[in-house]
Amino acid sequence: MVYEEVLKSFFVGEEVFDVEKTVFGSGSPVCTILAGVHGDEVLGRNVAERFIDILDDKELKGSVQVITRANPFACSSDTRLTPWPKFERNEGEVRDLNRCFKAAKEGIENSRSLNITQLVAKSLLEDLKNSDVVLDLHNATSGGKKVAQARYKVSKDFSSKVVEVMERLARSTVSDFIMESDTGFVGGSTVSSILPLYKVPVITFEVAGGSTHIEEDFFEYIKLVENVLVELGIFGDGKKSSDGHEKTNEPTVFHGIRSMYSGSFGYFKPTKSLGEIVEKGDVVGKIFDRKGAVLEKVTTSFNGFIESLCDEGVLNEGNRIANIGVSKKDLK
Repeated sequence: MVYEEVLKSFFVGEEVFDVEKTVFGSGSPVCTILAGVHGDEVLGRNVAERFIDILDDKELKGSVQVITRANPFACSSDTRLTPWPKFERNEGEVRDLNRCFKAAKEGIENSRSLNITQLVAKSLLEDLKNSDVVLDLHNATSGGKKVAQARYKVSKDFSSKVVEVMERLARSTVSDFIMESDTGFVGGSTVSSILPLYKVPVITFEVAGGSTHIEEDFFEYIKLVENVLVELGIFGDGKKSSDGHEKTNEPTVFHGIRSMYSGSFGYFKPTKSLGEIVEKGDVVGKIFDRKGAVLEKVTTSFNGFIESLCDEGVLNEGNRIANIGVSKKDLK
């Protein structure tokens, strides 16, 4: 069984924008694939769209809901946020959908007045809280590359059972990197911070970086998401990854990131690789002037691994060079 459902419609100017989903199968478990929370994260949207094709040919045990354009305004303009000034009443209002779910929860419970982006979040939250699992698809949009990773949030306000399920599902992705962070990381208003309060586990995916959405990233992303659907028993036997291998990898678990920035204008050449383990004092890269003289050796102040790394090329002073994935002790 396949059908489409409109969760909410907005009439803006002469256009109609729908928040909608495509549903495959029936019954439990109900897994929702959510993409397009940020309109410029095209890779995540493309992966969600591919699942509409993949699921159409699958015999499912349960159901999968696919939302490819969570913020229809931002997706229509390929922007991260709801475009200003077309859709908002004033510039001070929140336009980042992934910062609107706390307000949406308050709007559901207290009939709070919401702006248009928060109303999108409310319509999504009202629907998503009926899911058994939500897979939140994102991708980096800054320059360079990012390690493929699964993420989940933890909080004293989440039940231990929900946290256990999120840990199990994150590991089932067979991602080499998993970030477990508290709800204060990137704010407590994201969908991954709010839905677990309704006892709905959320796994967030971060894959690739910048405009380098190469084919390898796309198919790796597909496999990570498929592996969760296999683990849930929606299709497959639940014991193997989507490519038929036993799910036996031991991922690197980290709890946050620390960023490194350029102190000079010049040509950057990395000396470490994406995903490589580093220790405090290690040189991550060097910045050269036009004549090839070294202006700066960029050293890390943290132990961890290279979570993201900018490409070789010219940097301005203050440009981000790398993110280091770190453990809890380095977050203090």
